[in-house]
Amino acid sequence: MGDGANEDLTDLLRPRVRPLEAIHYRHKGQDMFCLRDPSHLSDRELHVSADVFLIASLFDGERMLTDVQSEVARRAGAPVDSADIQKVVDALDEAHFLEGGAFERWRTEIEEDFRNAPVRASFLAGNSYPEDHRDLPKFLDKFFLAEEGPGKPGDIPEGASPLRGLVVPHIDLKRGGVSFAHAYKALRESMVPETVVILGVAHAGRGDLFTLTRKDFETPFGAMRTDIDLVDRLAAAAGEGAFADEYSHKGEHSVEIQTVWLQHLWPDATPKIVPVLCGSLAECVETGAPPREFGELGKVATELGRLLKERAGKLLVMASADLAHIGQKFGDDVPLTPRLIRKNEECDRKMLEFVKAGDADGFFEFVRK
Repeated sequence: MGDGANEDLTDLLRPRVRPLEAIHYRHKGQDMFCLRDPSHLSDRELHVSADVFLIASLFDGERMLTDVQSEVARRAGAPVDSADIQKVVDALDEAHFLEGGAFERWRTEIEEDFRNAPVRASFLAGNSYPEDHRDLPKFLDKFFLAEEGPGKPGDIPEGASPLRGLVVPHIDLKRGGVSFAHAYKALRESMVPETVVILGVAHAGRGDLFTLTRKDFETPFGAMRTDIDLVDRLAAAAGEGAFADEYSHKGEHSVEIQTVWLQHLWPDATPKIVPVLCGSLAECVETGAPPREFGELGKVATELGRLLKERAGKLLVMASADLAHIGQKFGDDVPLTPRLIRKNEECDRKMLEFVKAGDADGFFEFVRK
């Protein structure tokens, strides 16, 4: 048996579960959990009982399978068959939910396939929005025309000033479509951008501050072209690691969800995009260090400023950014109440005053506190 096979066997004797998303739900009166991979390396979903979830939660890379068996028996107050433990290992391994040498080899292979692909394929079509390009316009237009919608966009008024920045949510369209419509009506009635820099969120990235890609984005409307020249300018500012985690673009929704709106608004003159996934500033929040001095953030921001001046009236910087996620679905201990919603709205409006004023330091301090 080769070294690789021996290592794989060792990994399965002390299994370690990868970081997974576990969604709790009730089915026929029983607690169930949906396990899935937030990085979208694996597209599998496992629906497991609370007993199986307990077993999987003990796969920490330290416990032998016999230790897991003993601990499950201790917590359950009854013996558990080793074969049942092994079934959980096999199911998680088959879904690529366990860390180890076999998983790393598999990940290297699929990440290489993505790097070699000419375009970034649509991830949300058929789920968050229709996959048929004939159905998509009607689907998006209904948000303009909804009861709380802004109405369909009109012509650009004479003397209108072009937008330089726009904040748009990236939440699922079925929940937040009307908010998207308000933002895109304002954009459609103010300018026809040549390029849109989309600052998305690396929800499942590896921690890099910026992750870029030169790939075009495929949607039901066709390929949306990426502005390679601008990508390379930002890459020069962001440093050598700007493409290290490029695979995180594959299953990330925060950039893709904006592309279909841009194509819908300008079907005959669709702007190019610069897809950017942004990492966390948690370290700045914890230490109070100014974000502009953190990593390559200052250099990238400076380069964006230069580009806005060079392409005045033709370049838009878009923050594809949700605000607070509240409620038990997002991990809160307490249920939503009208009072909690009002309090959250008041807080958000105070925060956005700093955005409207262009006060980056004030915005950061408000968020940090």
